[in-house]
Amino acid sequence: MVRPVKRRHSSVVKAKALVHAIRYIRQQKQIPNLDRIQKYMTRVYDTKPAETEKQLQYTCKDGLIISYTTLGKKGNKTGIEQEGYRIPDEGELVKGDHDWYCFGCHNVGEVLPCSDCWRVFHPSCTKEEWTGPTFTCTICRAGRVRKLKRKMLNTLLSYTVMRMKEKTRELHKIGHREEEVNYSEFFVFKHSDLNTIENKVNNHKYRSLEEFLADTQLIYHNTHLIYGDEYKGGIAELARIMAKDCEHEVEEIKQSLLRLLSCVNSLVDFIKVSYSYWPAKIIRRLGDRCDVRFFGGFHQRSLLPKESIKPVDINIQKLVTKRTAGFNKACDELKRYQENLSNLPSQNDDEDDDKEESEASNEKEEVESEASKEKDDPYDFDSEMAANNETVSSDKDDSDGEADKDKKEVENSALEVSSTSSPPKKRPCLKVNAAEDIVTSSEDKVQAVPKVPTVTMATQTIKKSIKQQHSQTDSSTKCNCEEKFNKKMKDYQDKIEKEHEANTDKALKELSDRLLKDFEEDKQQAVSRATSSMVREIEKTKRQTEEKCKAEILDEMKKLQQKHKEAISQTKKKQWCYNCEEEAMYHCCWNTSYCSVKCQQEHWHKEHKRVCRRKR
Repeated sequence: MVRPVKRRHSSVVKAKALVHAIRYIRQQKQIPNLDRIQKYMTRVYDTKPAETEKQLQYTCKDGLIISYTTLGKKGNKTGIEQEGYRIPDEGELVKGDHDWYCFGCHNVGEVLPCSDCWRVFHPSCTKEEWTGPTFTCTICRAGRVRKLKRKMLNTLLSYTVMRMKEKTRELHKIGHREEEVNYSEFFVFKHSDLNTIENKVNNHKYRSLEEFLADTQLIYHNTHLIYGDEYKGGIAELARIMAKDCEHEVEEIKQSLLRLLSCVNSLVDFIKVSYSYWPAKIIRRLGDRCDVRFFGGFHQRSLLPKESIKPVDINIQKLVTKRTAGFNKACDELKRYQENLSNLPSQNDDEDDDKEESEASNEKEEVESEASKEKDDPYDFDSEMAANNETVSSDKDDSDGEADKDKKEVENSALEVSSTSSPPKKRPCLKVNAAEDIVTSSEDKVQAVPKVPTVTMATQTIKKSIKQQHSQTDSSTKCNCEEKFNKKMKDYQDKIEKEHEANTDKALKELSDRLLKDFEEDKQQAVSRATSSMVREIEKTKRQTEEKCKAEILDEMKKLQQKHKEAISQTKKKQWCYNCEEEAMYHCCWNTSYCSVKCQQEHWHKEHKRVCRRKR
């Protein structure tokens, strides 16, 4: 049995906060000790000191932060030994052979490492069995089954990558932004972006659809670890939507392959968009709505009601009044698609062999499913009863001399009921001949009935009642048992069909509502993503402007302080008039000077002649 292991103990959010705190304290030319880290976490992240200390121990245990002992070099802790924390240098962080965080929920905890890849999963986040000696994740199990050749697979995936790159420019390259540079080394085990996926597609590296889907989910996994999922409209939210769109694209590829393998023509119709119609391909029907993919342009998809759909064989002149260049290109693409469908059997030998094998397996599965259905459903004898009823009704219209034949047909129908009520384990699948009006298996079953060792009570009762009626009545009397039986069976069949139709409509309606809700959420998220991106840019510009203005003001204040200091020094070096406080020219005594004779005379007569210390 595989034992879950704990790859890391600290949460991603707390670990990133502690790393940021240590970097900030180091920028202040201080030692990042426990007291300073706790104060910073309380002030910025509103984290209690006890929680900070516990998370700091976890991060040290995980190797994301390294503790060391040093001596204080300034302040009141000069020469005092204290414990500090630092971020490990490049090469000190040990990665190992598996990821640290669950690939499903992106959190820490006890995880199951996959034996075939680097991914890990919580026991509650995986559907695979993990009680055996080894654990293999869902992605690796699904990747073992290859249904397409590598060249064809990568060609199909190239169109998906092209559409994804047009929608998500922020995910073309991951690793050059500030947060990605600061945290990728600590929290991202394996890097991936759309450019990397595009290179793998161009080099035909993908062997299955699940490998491609896993790489898109890896982008969301990495962005979720770096940026978190605290607000909508961020890069993590964009990556989540991208991964969801890729799942839809992969599912569409699978459905298209199933149609081609089963030789079922894809539905192509004209879809009403705004005030005009446009050629499109119906991917699937969801109740009153259809999931469609448009021809031409970027091959956009949409969920539209059935009222907006017209068949492809309708006259285009009645639908489209103005044929634009884009519409003509879409119609040309539609024609090429129809030609490819018509020329589908003429492929190379290898593909024909693969197709024949897939068709043979599909037919085998259909036969087995049909046999199992007949085995499980005791009331599944519509075709046999319809044939027998028609035979009985035709015999009843014959002459009285054929009463024995009528009795034989009635008994055959009764035996038919018994054979369907207790069918054998295996029944041959009969094929219908187009030249005959009605083809049944009643004759074969009549011959096979005597070999059945047991007959049910229902069969005996029907046979006894038929014999009694024939013994009591004349040969011209008609039996109405079949009519009663057919009426009851028809009522029961109608009831089952109504219940099945109601359940199907309910399920399709729920699926349609959920898909419509997803489309609305994607639309709102796209708007909120654009708004939040603009807000982030504005906030970044504002922050940079404030920092620049603050630096300029500090420089200006330093210059003013220096000028003020020099001005004070120069002022102290001069003599000043005691009377008018102007710069003095005439010295009188130890602390008295004057700027002119007039000031000297005024001040002399006022008060200075009483306190003057000059020797006369």
